[in-house]
Amino acid sequence: MNEGAQDFYDDQEGREAINQFLKMSDNGKIGFFDVFQFEAILDHFLEEGDTDKALLASDHAIAQHPYATSLKLKRAAALIPEGRFDEALELLAFLREVESNNVEVYYLAGTIYTLTDRFKTAEKVFDLALKFAEEERDELLFNMGYAFEQLCQYKLAEKYFTLGYKANPTNDSIIFELAFCLEKNKKYQESIFMYNKFLDFDPFSFTAWYNLGIIYNQIDKYEKAIEAYDYALLLNESFHSAIFNKANSYANSGKFLEAIEFYKEYLEHEPDSEETLLYIAESHLHLDDNLEALTYYKKCININSANSDAWFGSSLVMYAEKQYHEAMIFVNKAIKSNNERCEYFQHLAKIANKLELFDEALAAFDQATLLSPKDIEVWLSYSDFMFKRGLKQKAISILKNGYLQNPENAKINYRMAAYLLENDEEQTAVDYFERALKIDFSTYKDLFEHSPNARFSEPINKMLTKYQSINIIKE
Repeated sequence: MNEGAQDFYDDQEGREAINQFLKMSDNGKIGFFDVFQFEAILDHFLEEGDTDKALLASDHAIAQHPYATSLKLKRAAALIPEGRFDEALELLAFLREVESNNVEVYYLAGTIYTLTDRFKTAEKVFDLALKFAEEERDELLFNMGYAFEQLCQYKLAEKYFTLGYKANPTNDSIIFELAFCLEKNKKYQESIFMYNKFLDFDPFSFTAWYNLGIIYNQIDKYEKAIEAYDYALLLNESFHSAIFNKANSYANSGKFLEAIEFYKEYLEHEPDSEETLLYIAESHLHLDDNLEALTYYKKCININSANSDAWFGSSLVMYAEKQYHEAMIFVNKAIKSNNERCEYFQHLAKIANKLELFDEALAAFDQATLLSPKDIEVWLSYSDFMFKRGLKQKAISILKNGYLQNPENAKINYRMAAYLLENDEEQTAVDYFERALKIDFSTYKDLFEHSPNARFSEPINKMLTKYQSINIIKE
């Protein structure tokens, strides 16, 4: 809104023009208004979010004042929320020819490009707008950053919020959004710095304290996270998410009794929270309190019988209690609810092994490797299952498949070397052993743990001596 229109809009005459237009639109007969009056009317409807009225007013405004570019610009702004992007861009292209240095023309065009996922074009157009922006650059930059942030384009949003901060280091809105985008871009220390800057302006912002807690939790500074959540709750005791996150921080730091206390406090506000019930159950599992864990898994299942994690957790409890038949029932219920979780099938294989159900264990391992071929532990468990049954060649074959998926993994190579040695394939074992040593020398004892014969192999010991020397030199 230009300054003249703003002054007009704020005074009694402007309000009268808006009321008069509303009465006329109800009667279906729109009379004459001058440009300033139409600008005030259009600004009112745009600020109210009433795009239908704004478009109606712009039709009459342009008909009465066909050469008033300000009215065309406001019509373009009204077309955007309606999704009429092509019409808006056509108007803006015309306006650019007439007013090539009009910042608002470029800003609106850039906004349309963000909404249509043409982010590189949006960036170029926004940058053009900045060339002509002389006043209130920080507000313009804030709007640009926010346009990208709303669409989860956090790197681009960070760019404009950073420029906005440089333009005006006291703009607390920019500081807050910049801190948020830095966190999303995993620049945690910079984000913490900016949130603290924001708190210098507004120390009573419970949202800022809450967001700080999230970052501290992500970088494993759990005590600081808990402190930040406590501040958030002190400022807003009804901000229950902070209670839940506080419990998570206690759990992450291994303080499961405290975690349970705050999870239960959160349940007082959200009694049907399946996630919270699951976390309480998992905390009890960590405390080896299996019966309490099972109680909370059952509560979760009572709320949602299709909660696969609750069934899986119940199976873990039964397995720990050596009640393998019940464990099998529960894990199958988990798989029935969600058959795309590798760990479910891996656990099923363990249970089938305990129950000596060889075919069921094989089928479960096969499915686990299909679901998660990059999961090293699945391949190792599967091959170990075969090897312990004397099926050495089958164990080696399984590991070869795992190696094809993960050739640069030391564990796979060490285990392959061990099984090959136990199968009297010494030369091939040495090749895999050397690969493993190159990848991670520090875990070479994996070989000796799984192959008693390795200590008696001259080629293996020569290879180990060679790489010991190399690593001593490196150090």
